[in-house]
Amino acid sequence: MVGAEIDFKPSGKFDKNFLMPDGYDDLLMREELLNSRKDPFKVLGVSPEDKMTYFLLKWVFDYIKQDGEIDDQQLDGKSFVTKKDLVSQLSKNPELMNALAITSKRELND
Repeated sequence: MVGAEIDFKPSGKFDKNFLMPDGYDDLLMREELLNSRKDPFKVLGVSPEDKMTYFLLKWVFDYIKQDGEIDDQQLDGKSFVTKKDLVSQLSKNPELMNALAITSKRELND
């Protein structure tokens, strides 16, 4: 019979241990939110590759940074990195350049 309604009556025979408890979806969403708060990069939607790039460059910058003069009106004693120092340091580390997807010193200079 096409279009006929079928009267469905559940049997009620099921194992309650296999059912999700009430509010389980909310619990999972709260756990995911709490886990993402531990990693600010995940909250911002930063990819793992970009996160790695950030930490590699931060490591290099921290190694070669210089402190500015307190008298300097532009820097006001803050740390800085010169392009020359950055290019020099990165070009000494082929593994680091490879990790940053830089293929040549010319590309690094650009």
